[in-house]
Amino acid sequence: MNANTILLSLVGFVLSGLVAILVAYFSMWAFGVMVRPINYIDELKKKNVGMGILMASVLVANGLILKQVLFPFLSCIRSSMQQGLSTTEIAKVIGYGVGYIALAQCAAMGSLFVGMSLFARLTRGINELEEIRANNIAVAVTHGAVIIVIGLFLADGLSGLLAAFVPSPSFDSIRTFGK
Repeated sequence: MNANTILLSLVGFVLSGLVAILVAYFSMWAFGVMVRPINYIDELKKKNVGMGILMASVLVANGLILKQVLFPFLSCIRSSMQQGLSTTEIAKVIGYGVGYIALAQCAAMGSLFVGMSLFARLTRGINELEEIRANNIAVAVTHGAVIIVIGLFLADGLSGLLAAFVPSPSFDSIRTFGK
């Protein structure tokens, strides 16, 4: 076993766990902003299953999006550690990465909010949030599925867009077959 590989994998594992916890927390906070004036915490305390389904859908969609975004960040950290950068330089890379993840989180939640709002405007015959507030499970499942589909479609596009912000190593030339 290579100790460096184990260390890199452990760092990636710990960072992934921390990012997951922070993403889940921020997603719940942003969800509260998205459904204002409804207090989702109160609705959950009242055992509103519809609100729980909607919140879970937002968490899953956001997780799908940010999972795509996390890979370039972790690759950049691995590359930095393998290149033998100093601790200060690695900390700087991690700092950029945190900013990158925060930007991705804001873009993901903003995109989900816009998608949710556009869908609500297209379905004029029903006020989804009011139906979910009234614990209409069918509307919650349908609206939740729409949110997850939006997240699936946004994941790759947002990942590609934000990858432009991640520094990647440059290769002067690649030699093949000894030439």
